[in-house]
Amino acid sequence: TGTAMTEADEFMKIYKLEVVAIPTNRPVDRPDHNDRIYKTVEDKYKALVDEIHAVHGCDEPEDMWTVAEALGHLRTIGQRLGEDTSYIDDALAAWDKGDGSSEKIWPAYQQALGDMAIGRPVLVGTTSVEKSEKISGMLTHTYGVDHVVLNAKEHAKELEIVAKAGHQHAPPSGKGPLRGNVTIATNMAGRGTDIKLAEGVVYPNCIGDLGPGDGTPEQKRKRGWQEVGVVATKCCIYCPDYDPKTNCEHCWKPKADPRFPDLGRKVCPKIVPCGLHIVGTERHEARRIDNQLRGRSGRQGDPGSSRFFLSLGDDLLQMFMGEWTLKMLNMLGFQEGMSIENKRITKGIERAQKKVEERNFAARKDLLDYDEVMDHQRRIFYTQRQQILEGRNLADMIWDMIDESLTEAVDKFLSPEWSAECIAEWCRQTLEVPISTARLQGGEFGELSERIRASALESASEQIELNLGEYVDESELASEWDVRGLSRWAETRWSVSLS
Repeated sequence: TGTAMTEADEFMKIYKLEVVAIPTNRPVDRPDHNDRIYKTVEDKYKALVDEIHAVHGCDEPEDMWTVAEALGHLRTIGQRLGEDTSYIDDALAAWDKGDGSSEKIWPAYQQALGDMAIGRPVLVGTTSVEKSEKISGMLTHTYGVDHVVLNAKEHAKELEIVAKAGHQHAPPSGKGPLRGNVTIATNMAGRGTDIKLAEGVVYPNCIGDLGPGDGTPEQKRKRGWQEVGVVATKCCIYCPDYDPKTNCEHCWKPKADPRFPDLGRKVCPKIVPCGLHIVGTERHEARRIDNQLRGRSGRQGDPGSSRFFLSLGDDLLQMFMGEWTLKMLNMLGFQEGMSIENKRITKGIERAQKKVEERNFAARKDLLDYDEVMDHQRRIFYTQRQQILEGRNLADMIWDMIDESLTEAVDKFLSPEWSAECIAEWCRQTLEVPISTARLQGGEFGELSERIRASALESASEQIELNLGEYVDESELASEWDVRGLSRWAETRWSVSLS
């Protein structure tokens, strides 16, 4: 397994099982962004919906720092291809000065991407059907985003919904870049499914059968992306002839340009975000659940990304952040609508999850220890029940039960603490065995015990045979037997249910 490593200690201590993580078939190339934290739950949902809209429609995102970083890489590639990058220089210069930065950065980024500026599919993971429906309503009323909701109510359509979760669709107007499909799912829905990405979502790192000097300007531009030196099996370069079996061995793969050593393995996902984007609505108490949600993206070497949106109102953050933390954030000017994104905070939340996991494990361990006592009794009961169902030695079993009950009662009431009158009355009321006090006086313990036991067994046998003959007469047909009467007698006299 890949997600149970966080529970390895529990598997070993309780079940004596070792957890082994099998390596992935292909390297995982999925940037897991830092958590974005907001002050209120409503701010979190608003920012979450904004990101879904931006990613699925290739619209301007909230985080322009990543765009500016990617634009710097694009400028380097453009210079290598001999293209005019003056518009990128102007946009980055305005960004450095803070002069209308986002207004220039984003158009420059889209211009540099050209036809690669397309929307990405988004998978939103929620913890309940109610939260799924809330996000669905916000997407519809705020941006009119087309989406599907996958939860327990839609189990009949689950296969079709998951099959299209990694695809794209044309905008309603038919003009503009493709938009990614948006799927909202609870954590349990569609789990463990390999979401296949459409051709326009994942671009294999391949340029076809082109040589260094062949091809149209557009093909040369795409080849320039490949010349960056990204050697992943799949990345963001489109190739209609991609062959996964040979990994495009027929393609021309030049070495990375030594003049640009900073452009390496991770450059392509930074420049052109592609693949399935995962959006988490909150952190769970178990890291395993978060890892399962992230693991729906970046499968089999596909590109992808993930981000969790949190708020100070989430249960886990209230457990992680004390009152002094909230006061400190307020003193630093943390207001509604603002967000915090820091690697140290993300690591701190993971540590809080680990503490919660340890607490829950301790509770389960205690419950298991207490259950061992009940399990012993449960096994005895199930063994006797199975013996009764199979009809094995029922008479012997019943007589053994009667004998054990008599032995326990006789040992108790024949002790010096009880008078002969008490013993005689108990025998009369409980066993319906008339024994005079004179017979109980002066006798030895063993003799009295055998006398009472023999009388009780004889009385019980006579009563059972008498009532069986009254309610179930062997000379009559089975359909004429008074089974209900026999059941009522057994329930009243012996507290035994024969229903």
